[in-house]
Amino acid sequence: LQNIMMTRFALFREDVRDLTELTVGRSDSYLIVNTLKLGFIVTIYYNFDRTDGGEDDRTFSEDQVNALFTMTLLTSFFWFLVSIWMIMHAKVVAQSLSTKMLLQTMRIPFPSTTDIIHSVKNAEQFETDLEQAFRFPVLSDLFRPARRAEQESSVIRQPTGISSSTNGISPFHRQQSGPVNSQGQAEANLETGVQSFSISVLDLLYGGAFRGTAKEELETMQGREPHLKLFRLIRSQWSAYDLYGQIAMQIGSAQLLSGLAYFSLYYLRDISNDQGFRVPVSGWFAFAFLELTAWWSLVLDVSLGLGGHLLLALLMLGSPMCLFFHSGASYFHVGDEILPILFAVQASWVLLLCWASVTCPGRWPRLWKASQYVDVLHREDCPYEDTDDVPRSHRRSSFFQSGNLESDSSDVSSSEFGEPASSFADAQFAATPLLDSLDAVLQLKLPRKLELKLARVRKHLYAAARTAGAFRAGVLSFRPVVVDGFWLKLDGFRGMGDAWVDPSRGNGSSHERGERTEVTVEDLCQAAEKMAETLWKSANTWTTSDMQHLAEYGGEPVHGISDFVGQFHKDGALFVGGRRYYLGGVVITTILWIAALVWSFSVGRTVIHAGALHKPAAPLRVLQTVQGTPANTTHNNNNKNKNNNNNNEAAVGSPLKIELSLPWLAPVALGCDGGDQIVLADTAAGAFVGSLSNSSKGWLGPFSACGDADTAASDFGPGGQLWMACPDSLRPASSAEQWAGGPSRESGRTSVISGIQALALDPLPLTGTPLGGLALRHGKLVGLSQSLGLKGEWKMLGTMSVPSGLEATAVALYAGRGLILDAGGSVFELDTASGQWLGPWSMPTGFTWQGICALPPAQSPNQSAGGWLALGRPVAAMETQLGQRAPRAQLWRFGRPVDKPLEL
Repeated sequence: LQNIMMTRFALFREDVRDLTELTVGRSDSYLIVNTLKLGFIVTIYYNFDRTDGGEDDRTFSEDQVNALFTMTLLTSFFWFLVSIWMIMHAKVVAQSLSTKMLLQTMRIPFPSTTDIIHSVKNAEQFETDLEQAFRFPVLSDLFRPARRAEQESSVIRQPTGISSSTNGISPFHRQQSGPVNSQGQAEANLETGVQSFSISVLDLLYGGAFRGTAKEELETMQGREPHLKLFRLIRSQWSAYDLYGQIAMQIGSAQLLSGLAYFSLYYLRDISNDQGFRVPVSGWFAFAFLELTAWWSLVLDVSLGLGGHLLLALLMLGSPMCLFFHSGASYFHVGDEILPILFAVQASWVLLLCWASVTCPGRWPRLWKASQYVDVLHREDCPYEDTDDVPRSHRRSSFFQSGNLESDSSDVSSSEFGEPASSFADAQFAATPLLDSLDAVLQLKLPRKLELKLARVRKHLYAAARTAGAFRAGVLSFRPVVVDGFWLKLDGFRGMGDAWVDPSRGNGSSHERGERTEVTVEDLCQAAEKMAETLWKSANTWTTSDMQHLAEYGGEPVHGISDFVGQFHKDGALFVGGRRYYLGGVVITTILWIAALVWSFSVGRTVIHAGALHKPAAPLRVLQTVQGTPANTTHNNNNKNKNNNNNNEAAVGSPLKIELSLPWLAPVALGCDGGDQIVLADTAAGAFVGSLSNSSKGWLGPFSACGDADTAASDFGPGGQLWMACPDSLRPASSAEQWAGGPSRESGRTSVISGIQALALDPLPLTGTPLGGLALRHGKLVGLSQSLGLKGEWKMLGTMSVPSGLEATAVALYAGRGLILDAGGSVFELDTASGQWLGPWSMPTGFTWQGICALPPAQSPNQSAGGWLALGRPVAAMETQLGQRAPRAQLWRFGRPVDKPLEL
């Protein structure tokens, strides 16, 4: 017997180790996987070579996609890090509490010296009892069935645990409880088997049928083993960290796959295509595979219906659809204004997953399937909170002073008489027969709505009964309880009459139609809900009976869950901290994504507000013919402008008497500051600055910022800062302080914008608009924006749409008014505030016009609005006609009459 008892308690200790391993074992795997994924993200995101020159400057659409996969990968990194922290915390708490439980409360109860002495006395008394010493084995009780039944009944009722030496009660001297049934009933049980106990459905629903016997048998019929109940209650100290750590890992995995999808889309794009963000077919295949994999991983992890999965798929695939429409902008007639929607759609499903896991206190996030595996023994819908432990209401010294330990399980029940299953004892006995009654009712043909209601109530009662151990208590009972048949009233349902329900013999059994025992569906549901509430309350409360039964394991008594775990925390249960920790992570994620959304939409508004950016060009509006003739009307055979027809106006202009005193100077670009200074850019020599009003000052320069590389263009920015377009970047001039009479200027930051062919910076930018410059890059007109401060670097806003057939060679910008010079010698005007195009105006033929500069009204001819300077080179035919060699390059001033306002 002692070996059996030792083996039994050794198995109890093994139970605790197995249950702890569910957390500790899988946490080891989670930590390894999360650490590898963190390293993978770092390797991908920071994979660069120090000697690498870096990427070319990015367009607006490329910036949007780059920021999108950056945010997605960083979100994944954050949640993997949170998962590691929470899982490590859960592992430490689980190991600590399980070790404390094994060492303090679950010791193998070896017999004490007192127990051995008592056993010797029992053997001595047996030797002095002649009747027992010389009895015939087996045959002595053959003709005494009643006594044998009583002895067997007593053996069945004998508790299986042995006490600790702490309470002084020997397991060999426990008083055996007498039989509940009479001697005749015991004989009947012996001859015919166990006889069932029949009650009416009203006694079942409203209690009272089991009082008087339930308390006597409750100690023997302990529903749940006390060590399992104690473990389940202390598991609340780490279960939230374990669960939310798994949820964080699953969110991070989905974000990692989605981030890799956008990462592959960005790095497989067609870099040589300047028409926008273009991705080859291979890039779309890689993106689709990774994004569908991310969605499929969530299908396996979240518990949603068909509609929920379709909504999740729609949100996850919404961003790629927006990007696909943008890549086919010329076909779908969409522009860069659709790109900020990428952030909105991507952020929607990310934040939806995060916030859907934030539940009210006392509830698990049922959205995630991981919540179904918190407790492997039964379904757990909510975490167990520290309730008022019954033993704490008693004096702790009474546990050691009193040898008669009475059960206090009645303390957890309601004191009101007449309520459905008002006591825990009634609920323990009545759970199984009430479930049988509900099963019999569900076999009827009921309306769908009513059937779902009954099924939900039965499911809740079944989970509560399993948790409280009511099924085990029913098995240990002497007499199985069966419910008599009853009438179920269904008068309130159309076409339904009263139905006969017999849980024990079946609904089709015969019945008397005289006395009617009637109940309603509402009565059954109310009784089941009340009974489930009582069972849940008892299962989640540490009672004096639990303390007494656990003390028989040979360890210290546990007076309360809060006392047991109190050394590990100060205020509140640890599981509350786990939920709040996850909530803090969700708040951080939300703030970061909102900031990214604000940035995306602000940049998007910047691009759209720049006028005509990413929009089809507005129809050209032709002004009335300007009176006058150009300075030279020689026909230009090299006119390439398709819009330069007979309807084009002729711009009135005259050459400036500015001598280019450097005969070797071959300027290719012109710029001005809107005042008196102009700058000429030479490809090889650099930039030279001169004065319009006082040409005797000569030319200052050369100014250089490109080193040995060629200078493509140069212009004055805000504050008079001189910027030069180099092959790989836009740089400030290195010797700007040498200008005579100029203000003290500091060099700005180098802007990585390559491939600039022509440059125009606005010396007087409009307020409220980020557009600060125009440039020709790879033959495309792009908008430029300068960061805050005069030394701020320049960035591209995006590609601008131009009138069809326009082949731009030079640009100018002043106070938001842009001028674009066509290869055929025509000038177009763009109002950047409204996006309206005007023109074209034809300039004199016989010249190859290379540069243009916008003038303020005060410096235009006759103070006309919209004047400009132009840099032209005479063609060979003109030199022959004039009979003398003309200068290699000339500056012309053009204007329009002031009585004709601009049509905006």
